[in-house]
Amino acid sequence: MNEEDLRSELRDQFTGIDEEALLKCISMCRTYNITPENLKYKWEAFSFNSSLKDTTLTFFTADSASGLQQMLQREVANMSHQKAAVSKPSVGKKLRQPAVGNMMAYSTPAQSRRQQGGVKVEPTTPSLHPRARPPAGPPANYIPPQNIDSYAYRYMHEKMHDRAAILDDQLDEMAETVRKHYQLQELGDPSVVTQDETVVVGRIINDSDTKISETSILIESSRMMGMGARIPLEFDADVKIRSLKGRNGSGSSFVVSEFLRIPPLLPGLKSDVDSSLKAVIACGPYSFDSDLDYKPFTALIDNILIERPQLLVLIGPFVDSNHPLVKTGQVDDTPADIFRHKIASSLVRLESEIPELLVVIVPSPRDLISHHVVFPQAALERIPQLGLPKVSTDLTWVPNPSLFSVNGIRIGVTSIDVLFHIRKDEFFKHAPEVSDEPDSQPADAMTMLCRQILEQQSFYPLFPVPKEVQEDVNLSITHSNLLKMDGFAPDVLIIPSKLKEFQKVGSI
Repeated sequence: MNEEDLRSELRDQFTGIDEEALLKCISMCRTYNITPENLKYKWEAFSFNSSLKDTTLTFFTADSASGLQQMLQREVANMSHQKAAVSKPSVGKKLRQPAVGNMMAYSTPAQSRRQQGGVKVEPTTPSLHPRARPPAGPPANYIPPQNIDSYAYRYMHEKMHDRAAILDDQLDEMAETVRKHYQLQELGDPSVVTQDETVVVGRIINDSDTKISETSILIESSRMMGMGARIPLEFDADVKIRSLKGRNGSGSSFVVSEFLRIPPLLPGLKSDVDSSLKAVIACGPYSFDSDLDYKPFTALIDNILIERPQLLVLIGPFVDSNHPLVKTGQVDDTPADIFRHKIASSLVRLESEIPELLVVIVPSPRDLISHHVVFPQAALERIPQLGLPKVSTDLTWVPNPSLFSVNGIRIGVTSIDVLFHIRKDEFFKHAPEVSDEPDSQPADAMTMLCRQILEQQSFYPLFPVPKEVQEDVNLSITHSNLLKMDGFAPDVLIIPSKLKEFQKVGSI
């Protein structure tokens, strides 16, 4: 359900609801995966119980929404504790382990003699059984992504006018958001000649096949705001990153005097559920370029058995279509066989030895085991050939990208290297930044890249895909609504990248 439909249903269920309470209800529906109708039932039960305590709750307000959220959090916490109290038999899980077979078939004799390379494998104590290690803690409280079924769409059926309409709607939606946020009467058309400064919203376009530069930047308006016209941009010497203002005095270009920041995402609602979480995050490919022995993945599993986290996020590719042996046809086994022997067997082992562990699997368009090679991408299909249980509460498959919640922490993840793509197509012009905090420190390059994703409120804000990296992502424009962040910022944003690894505490 998109945000407009969700807003409409919530207004029908909660008559006279104000904007602040409405935003909290939207957050609760998405966080706890419940419909507006069920949320209304929860509210009625909450209101009835409150009336027994001589508390009058006649109208639904923002304070009412906060109280309702606390009740939902308590219900989720109670369910988590009940799950932790149920012991899991290990015999049945061990019976599901697929046969490993002879894995030497994946490498040549010379490759089998090579050492671990850069992977550091720490020895474990043979006498210490994994069951004797400290437990990872209670099972993670997991809330899945919204609208998972929407990602399983048919691709290669896009029509040109549908793509154009979606791109046009994106501009109009962003323009309306900017207009409301800055309380503007109207927005201007950058192609109209005027001596007065006006505020415009448009898509930045590169006018050449080379890297974007100051002389090749165009701004494209929507059909409603400017008939889709494209006009070159010029920059004053003193540009402030505050609001997008300028004028088209000559008719040949739009001279920018100030930049306007896109209204930020709303922070998620604070949760009373225990938000402590021990997590491990890893991204493929999980093998060296010289073989398919998956030694780095084996080292990862050994480390997980020692650390015993509550959450493991595995991001594809798992069987990489760009692997040298795959591209040259030096593999006899099917992708499903490779995954079953090298990945699935280890995951079944983890499920048996760490029953508290939640494993989240995120696909990649480069995955040979995925039938969905476009972005946004559907979750991996649970077929028997992959060697994993068809139904499992501790092993979950999510689409790419995804927003899900674990222990009240909202996590956003994608396998596309959007940071590298933005960096490849980035134009930077130094300008003083206007901030509400006079003593604020300037952000570094990596933080600025992440901020662009959050400001654009999309897991992939670029269009078109930069020419140098077009083979990395096949973007489905008509399903770009699945890339949106739904108005609320994730608490943790996970983006694998070729760029140097980093972790930052950023602001929105």
